[in-house]
Amino acid sequence: MYPVFGGNQLFGTVEISGSKNAALAIMAAALLSDAPVVLDNLPLIADVFDMAAILEDLGARIQFAQNSVLIDPRCLCGTDAFSGRAQKIRASCYLLGALTKFGGGRFAAPGGCNLGGRPIDYHLDALRALGAEITEQGGVIRVDSRKKMAGAKIVLPFPSVGATVNAALAASCSDGTTLLINAACEPHVVDFFNFLSFLGVRVEGAGTPSVTVEGNHGYFIPSAERYAVISDQIEAGTFMIYTALCKGLVTLKKANPTHLESVISALARMGVLIDSVPAKGYYLPGILPTSEITAQCFGRTKAIELTAEPHPGFPTDLQPLMLALMCVSDGVSILTDTVFSGRFSVVTELLKMGAQISVIGNTAVVKGIPALRCAAVDSRDLRAAAALFGAALSAYGTSSVSGTAHIRRGYEHIDKKILLLR
Repeated sequence: MYPVFGGNQLFGTVEISGSKNAALAIMAAALLSDAPVVLDNLPLIADVFDMAAILEDLGARIQFAQNSVLIDPRCLCGTDAFSGRAQKIRASCYLLGALTKFGGGRFAAPGGCNLGGRPIDYHLDALRALGAEITEQGGVIRVDSRKKMAGAKIVLPFPSVGATVNAALAASCSDGTTLLINAACEPHVVDFFNFLSFLGVRVEGAGTPSVTVEGNHGYFIPSAERYAVISDQIEAGTFMIYTALCKGLVTLKKANPTHLESVISALARMGVLIDSVPAKGYYLPGILPTSEITAQCFGRTKAIELTAEPHPGFPTDLQPLMLALMCVSDGVSILTDTVFSGRFSVVTELLKMGAQISVIGNTAVVKGIPALRCAAVDSRDLRAAAALFGAALSAYGTSSVSGTAHIRRGYEHIDKKILLLR
């Protein structure tokens, strides 16, 4: 539980950590490498440590050094992902595609936040299209890729990040060319594709809905020893929204404005002043650009209508935080989420803080009030925890936010970073 002392404006500079979503996909992809790789700029968060432990359980050698990790998959000795950690985090599902290099394996259904229906049918259908044999029984998924897999045309019914990653991992281990249609375009997915290129996989179209992956017929040899994960656009967006909630002026180091165009646009419509310094020079995958964003807000924000949707739309991971900001914005806001049906679980807790919200289906109607009041609230998932933490920071008095283990899954030292701004 966090006791949160709210009502103070935020001033100063925050360094944005590495991307949680990119790091987890890239850690799984590191199993394809035929040489040790070092991943730099990893966020030191619970999900990253859990993924590292899962890879270690499979026999990979893992060695942390501050925000870097060495992954050596050459001594992999297992292909069954049944540990409690594998069932705990959603990203363990990336092993479905990564372990096709080793003939497949047995997997427990992945965990993660409870956001409504999150089936992995699209993932499994993609693997089947490439020639993997899959059976499901008693909560156990068996993937058999011992027979030669071949490239295929895969049309995803929805631009799912997880299905895109798994399809690309399996396609990398298949013979021939795979065409992914309706692929996810998020920045962390592009970073994952850049890492596949770093391993020697030929990828074309990353960042567009149509991606071509050329199966690798030889070894996966990295083009260098180290690869730097991109900065976390969701953490950057979180601190931008915190600035709007609490008022003040905050500069975000290592934040990439090109990854946050929909967020910057939404906040600008609400009256937040955003100034960004783009990366200087030529951007190379795996090399962190020097860029920053400054957010400034001293007046009451304005109500807007907004839809959370796949990239380049407004990210669903920031929807609960935007909902908290709408609670104190002037006017009536309308917020729709087309990605996850369970994202509005935070509403019950915001109501305890005086918010006026009604939810119909996947749409919330929010009547803004001058300020939220402090309260004892309970977070049920990662992004809800971040939203309630921000709401408590904006409310005068002392609030208590329970369920904070969720926030440690996705934010590196968020409490310490906030203290630097108080």
